Amino acid sequence: MSEWVGYVKENVFEYTPIETFDKKQVILTNSTTTLWKDLNYQGKLGMSVAGNAYTVNRVFYNSTNNASYYELYRGNTFYGYVNSGAVKDIVSESIKKYVTVTEDNQEIFGNYEQTNIRGKTERGRIYYSNVSYDLGNGTILHLSLIHISEPTRP
Repeated sequence: MSEWVGYVKENVFEYTPIETFDKKQVILTNSTTTLWKDLNYQGKLGMSVAGNAYTVNRVFYNSTNNASYYELYRGNTFYGYVNSGAVKDIVSESIKKYVTVTEDNQEIFGNYEQTNIRGKTERGRIYYSNVSYDLGNGTILHLSLIHISEPTRP
C-alpha cells in the first residue's frame, strides 16, 4: 500500500538501484532473520526458516548501510524482504544421467521447496535425471526424474 508522504530536497536522498531477475532461486540459511513486510522495517511478517526455498524477482540495494534485500515469493505469494546475507543461491546443473534409488520410503517432491510430496522412493528403481539443484545447505535435489519402465535396446 502506497501513502503520499511529501516533498524532499534532492540532496537528502539517492536513487535506490533495483536488480530484477527471472525466477532467481534462493534458500534461507538460518532461522534467526526477520522477514519484513516492507523496506522501511515497519512490520515483521515472521522469522526465516533455514532450508526454505523461495523465488526472488527483485533485489533492492541500500547504500546507507551497504546492504541488499531480496523480495521473496513462493508462487504468487509474497513472503517478505530479507537481507541478502541470510540466503544462498540455488545452483542448477544439467546432469543428464541415470540414477538408481538406494533407499526405500524417502519422499519424492513435486517442487524444490519440498512442500509438494508426490510419493515415496522404492529401492532399486532407475530414473533418468535431467537436472540437479544444489540447495546450498548440503541438500542436492534431482529434478525432472523420468521413470524408466523398460530398458532401451539398440
